[in-house]
Order: sequence, then structure tokens, then C-alpha cells
Amino acid sequence: MGEKVLAIPGERKTLLLGMARRMAEEEMLWLPLAWFEDRYATVRELVAEGMLRLDEGSGRLQFRHQTLYEFVRARGFLDRLGSLTQAILAGQNSIRIRPQLWYALQHTRQVSPELYQQELARLWSPDLRPHLRMLLIEFLGTQRIPLAGETRLAWLNYDDPWFQRRFLNAVVGSPGWFENLAPDRLPLLMAQPAETAALALPILEQAMAFAGGEVLAMVDQYWLPHPDKDTLTWRLLAMGNTAPLDAACVDRLERIASRTDLAAWTISHTASQISALLPNLAPRLVVAWLNQQWHKACEAVPESVKNGDEIEAVAPVATFRERPRPLCWKVGSFMTCRPSPRRHPRPSWKPSGRCSSNCWKP
Repeated sequence: MGEKVLAIPGERKTLLLGMARRMAEEEMLWLPLAWFEDRYATVRELVAEGMLRLDEGSGRLQFRHQTLYEFVRARGFLDRLGSLTQAILAGQNSIRIRPQLWYALQHTRQVSPELYQQELARLWSPDLRPHLRMLLIEFLGTQRIPLAGETRLAWLNYDDPWFQRRFLNAVVGSPGWFENLAPDRLPLLMAQPAETAALALPILEQAMAFAGGEVLAMVDQYWLPHPDKDTLTWRLLAMGNTAPLDAACVDRLERIASRTDLAAWTISHTASQISALLPNLAPRLVVAWLNQQWHKACEAVPESVKNGDEIEAVAPVATFRERPRPLCWKVGSFMTCRPSPRRHPRPSWKPSGRCSSNCWKP
């Protein structure tokens, strides 16, 4: 459809561009046919070609499809530098401006990267409202191979906390942005305290799919030596979808499990995943976690019993000697009980009004 529009001769093309501009200015999905009476023959030609739709009864004229309108509107911005910025700033209070801006950026970037980069620099002005700034950031983040003008805009605003958080969320999954961030800005972020370094986690999780070696090298340098960031490392290596399960990964996970208090369920989940591929290595993770739990329990032992039987203090042996009392209940005309664990492996049943004589009495 776009090629068909571009092939239209001058008069009809001018009519389409003018219609799209008027519809955007008036925020209308249709225009009165009376506005184009002097070009009625041209209108009929465009209707016959499937570009426009004419309602003879109401005298309304509109584009055949919304995507055609968006294309024509975006195409009109290519005729004059600054027209996109002027139109967006003038109509930024409109609810329809967001899809128009997105499509115009997309089309301009594709057909004229130089003009797009100039318009992008003009758009990022103090007069632009925050919701459109966030849309620009999101659009930048979706680019898999950012242009020079896009990286320039990103680095000029990177130190702004408002921009930085939104930008880091937007670039998740982009190989090009990861390549730009990896040399310096991403390591600096990972070296921050755990709360701030967590902003890098989504980027690293997705980058494992296309730059796994580089991600692991940064983790080994900036996260693994620091126990306060073990939770981040564990989420990346154990809970991520693309983390490699190999011997080196098990070594990292074992190191974390041996020094950090992790939940039992995450140890069980990770050990199950490892055992599916490396069954001989999975027990190492469980042993490391059990040792950590034992040391944690020992540290909680009061000083008064530190020199005595610490095992008895951590887990009293009496708890292992306890035996359940016999439990008897009536089922219909039968009486059943829990027998002695030393004499009967299963409960015994007798059609009697008394319990089995083999019940174990404490």
C-alpha cells in the first residue's frame, strides 16, 4: 500500500497529504466532502483506487484504513525538516498523538535515517511532555542496532536518574544496546550496591542468549566476589531461562549456597534442574546448602552451651526418641489403632469392641 501511495501523481498525492494533516489538526477520523469540492474528480479517482472511502449520504470523506492514514501522515513529515517536531509539540495534549509519533518515528527512521536523527534531537526538548519522553525512550530501546544519533541522545541524558531507570528497562533484549553498555556503563552499574545493581539484572538475563560468555565474565568480576549480591547472581544463574547448566555454573552456585541463606525450595528446584543434565554434580549443591544451614544453626546456640554438646543444643536427641501415642478410633463396628512401630509395620484390624492387644504402650 505504501508503494502505491508513493506512485500516485502530484495532485492526488497532495490531496492525501493535506487530508492527513487536516485530520491530525482537527483530531477527526473523517472530513467533510465540502472541503474538497473543487477537487471532487480527484477524490473520485482516489476512491476508485481504494485509497479513500466516501459516504455519499453524509458527505463524509475518510481514509480506507487507519494504517493508510498513519503512513500518509508520517510520509508528510519527510517533506520539511522540523515539521515532525512542530506537529508533535503542537498536538502533544491529544490522546491520538502517541500512535502518530510512534509510526512517524518508525517510518522516518526507515526511509531517511539522517532526517530521523535530526528530528530526534529536536524532539527531545524541555517543552516535550513526560509521557512523550517515555515513549521516545521506549522507541530507542526497541532498536536492535542503534544509530549514532540515538546513542548520542542516550549518553547525553544517561546521568539523569529519571532517564536512566527508564532507559535501562527499555533496552532489555537489544544486542546493539548491550554492546554499547558493556564496555563501561554496565560494569559501573553492576559495581553499585545491590539495590542499584539490580537494574542490570533484566539486561543480563536476556543477554545470556547472545552474549553469555561476556555476561558470565562480568558476573565473576563484579557480583560473585561479593556475598551481598549473591541473590542477584543466583537469580541470574539458577532462576534465569537462558543460564547454562555446566560444571562452571554449578561451581558458582555451590559457592553461593555455601555462604548465603537460601530458601529450601530454590535449592530443590535448582538441584532438580542440574540433576537432569549433570546428575553427578547435583548433590554438591545440596551438601553445600546443608552445611550452610548447619553453621547457621550452630551460630544460634547460646554461649552457655557452646562448650558442651552442641549437637544436642542444635537438635535435641530426645526429639528423635519420641514415639507417637496409640491412636484408637471406631469405624462402624470395628476398632482400629496405631500399633507399635517395633512390632507391626501396618495397623491391625479386629472385629471387636476393644483395641488390638498388640498396641504399643509408652
